[in-house]
Order: sequence, then C-alpha cells, then structure tokens
Amino acid sequence: ISYQMKEFGNLPIDPITKTDMSQVTIKTSIELKDEGKKMPVYKDYVTNKSPVRDVEILSPKEAIQKLKQGEFDPIGSFKAGDTLFITKYNIDYYTDTKGFSQPIYVFEVHLNDNDENIWSQPISARK
Repeated sequence: ISYQMKEFGNLPIDPITKTDMSQVTIKTSIELKDEGKKMPVYKDYVTNKSPVRDVEILSPKEAIQKLKQGEFDPIGSFKAGDTLFITKYNIDYYTDTKGFSQPIYVFEVHLNDNDENIWSQPISARK
C-alpha cells in the first residue's frame, strides 16, 4: 500500500458535502473569463509572505460552475426557489490547516436581488 502525502492542508471553506442547488438559480451580469492562471501559494502570508510555489487556479467561469454544482460551504442561507445574483468577485487568500495561504475566489452574492441580504461567498481557486 502506498500513500501520497498531500502537500497543502485543507481549507476551512472547503465543503464536507455538496450543497443541493437543484432548486436554486444563479445569475450574474459580470463578465467571467474562460481561462485560469497560475498564482503563488504562500507560507507565513501575514508575517513574511514567502512564496512556496505557483499553482494552477480555476477560471472565474469554472469557479461559478463550482457554485452551481454545490461544491462550496455556504456562508449565507438560502432555500429552494431562491435566486443568487453574483454581482462581483475578486481573488484573495485563505490560510489552510497547514498554514499555507492559498488563492480563493470571493463572490459577492445578493439573495433574490435584495440589497439587504448580501454576503461574500469564498470558493477555493485551486484546480
């Protein structure tokens, strides 16, 4: 039996199970690029920001697909019949369980086009 050591840790934002998105609509009016790119993973991001290596990241379109497929840990609450409007996104970093800072997408989500129910939904950007 051989075991493969996972280089990086798990992100606390990674889902344990899939979220049921079968009755939820996701809409966006922003332009989403098709191609991903490479971004560095850092160790000690806050103190000395030392890059470990570059990793391939998802394109914004691929990240939205992860949302549509329920491959995320929901920050906001929603139910069947709701519509999630993605109004903008950015790339940021989140520290994993081994202390590495990995790239993530952060989507601004409006529930049912309501400006009072807004949250930032993080999704791992690594392929």
